[in-house]
Amino acid sequence: MCLGYRTACRGSGFAKENCYSPTYRVIALRNLVTNAIKYSEPGKIIYLLSSKENERVRLTVKDEGIGLTREQIAGILSEKNISTAGTQGEKGSGLGLFLVRELLQKINADLEIESEPGKGSSFMIMMQA
Repeated sequence: MCLGYRTACRGSGFAKENCYSPTYRVIALRNLVTNAIKYSEPGKIIYLLSSKENERVRLTVKDEGIGLTREQIAGILSEKNISTAGTQGEKGSGLGLFLVRELLQKINADLEIESEPGKGSSFMIMMQA
């Protein structure tokens, strides 16, 4: 699987979503890592994990940050834009995770979230291998 920044699609038979897929994955992962940094205290660990499950690949960004409530997760996975300040008072627009969801939909990938307030979050991108 390529997570590179450059991609080229030439000739016939390329689906548009396949052409942009590596770039979309990189943008989504970069946003999830940025959020993990934003919502974690300095010195906490951020994990980048990957695994293959059957015919799907799971890319995980796991942090030891402030975590999310069930209500916050539901809002993220819905059409709502939710903005909260980071651990150092950073401001957000609420567009980052909205963008992640939109990009993943374009490449037929899913976003899954596991979190507990005060214990951190795991954001998983699930896509075809």
